[in-house]
Amino acid sequence: MDKIFVSHAPEDVGFVNLLVALLEHHNLEICCTSSDLKYGAASRQDIKITLNGTEVLLAILSEKSVDSTVKYHEIEEFRSLKPDSPVILLLLDSSIPEETVIRFEGTGTINFANRMLGGYEELLKLFDREFLGKSDQDEPKKRKTPRRKKADRRGKSLARRMRVGFWLSYARSSGKGKFDDIDLGLHEQHKIVESLKNDAENYEYTDQAGQLVETEQALQNVMTKTSEEIYDWTSEVKAIHVIEAIAEELIDGYDVRTVDRRNNNERRNGII
Repeated sequence: MDKIFVSHAPEDVGFVNLLVALLEHHNLEICCTSSDLKYGAASRQDIKITLNGTEVLLAILSEKSVDSTVKYHEIEEFRSLKPDSPVILLLLDSSIPEETVIRFEGTGTINFANRMLGGYEELLKLFDREFLGKSDQDEPKKRKTPRRKKADRRGKSLARRMRVGFWLSYARSSGKGKFDDIDLGLHEQHKIVESLKNDAENYEYTDQAGQLVETEQALQNVMTKTSEEIYDWTSEVKAIHVIEAIAEELIDGYDVRTVDRRNNNERRNGII
C-alpha cells in the first residue's frame, strides 16, 4: 500500500483534515502530514526520515497558502530523495497564477476548485479506489496488526502524530531503519523507552480511574504489554511495528491529551 505524505500550509488544515479522513476511510495509509512535523533548527533530519518512508506526496495549494515556504521545502526535499515517486498537486483555487502552479506541479494536478466531489473521485482513482464504494472497504490491509478500537477524527490525528514523533525519536536514537529486525529483550526495551521519553512528554496520560500517570511509567506499562503481545500478530518483529504498537497501546490504554511543554515540569511535579 502506498504511504502518503500530505504537504500543506497551516491555512489549509481544514481541508487537509477532511482529506485525511476520506483517504483513511478508503484504507489508504497517511504516514504523515505537515501538521505532524515540528519545524525548527533540528527538524531537517526528521523531515528526511519521514519523506524517505513515503511513496506519494500530495501537495495542497490554495490562494491562502500560495507563499508557503515550508511546503516548497517539503516538495523539493521529496523530489531529491525520491525522484521517481509521484508528486500530485491538489489545486483548491482557480485564481492561482499559472507560473505558481507550474513551480509546484509534479506528476499531475487535480483541480478541486469549484468541483470538490470530482476532485476526490479523480484522486481516489489514482489509488484504484472507488469514491465511497465497497471495493476498498473489502481490501485487507497489507500488514496484519492487532485489532484496535475505533477512534474519532481527533483520536486518529493524535495517534498519527504520536506514531510519527515516536518513530523519529527512535530512529534518531537507534539509527535503525523501519524494517530492521529488533530484539525485545529487557535491555532493548529499556533503550526504546529512553528514546521515546522526550517526545512522550508532549502528552499527558490519564488511566481508567481518572488518575494522571507519569510519562515514563505509562511507557514502561505499554512496552511490557507490547513485548508480550507482538508475537501474537507477527512472526517477524520489525522496528516500525514495535514503535507504532507502543503509540497505539498508549492511545488505547489511556486518555491521551496534548500538553504545553512549557508546563511539563509543573505537571510532573504534581504526579506522585
